Parts: sequence; structure tokens; C-alpha cells
Amino acid sequence: MPIEYPRSSKVLLGGMAHLGRLFDKIRMRQKGLIQDYTYLTVGFDKNLLDLLQLDGSTLEARVSQGGTDQ
Repeated sequence: MPIEYPRSSKVLLGGMAHLGRLFDKIRMRQKGLIQDYTYLTVGFDKNLLDLLQLDGSTLEARVSQGGTDQ
């Protein structure tokens, strides 16, 4: 099985850097490819959630429902 990586934080999604990477990390965690990484509570991911005034758990639940990034 090939190694999967989240997209670069430089790739824009909806005009925002890093948002697509955050979505990728959520999806990878759901697949069991990221175990104990606390991306929703620390680092740049947390800063982005705070900036957008989003709750990490709520975003994770929405991304897990499927659909496109749009």
C-alpha cells in the first residue's frame, strides 16, 4: 500500500492556505493512518480553527460525512 500524505499547506482551498491539508488529515485519521496526532488541538491546525471560529470536533464530524471539499 502506498504511503499517503496530506496535501501541501500551500494549496489553496476556497482561497485559504492549509484548509485542504486539515481536511486531508481528518480523512487520514479516519482511515487509521494518523493515530495519536492531535491536529485539532495544537499547532497551525488549531490556529486555523480558531481563526475560522470552528469547533474541531464539529468539523471532523462534517468531513466524515463525505462529499467534496467544496
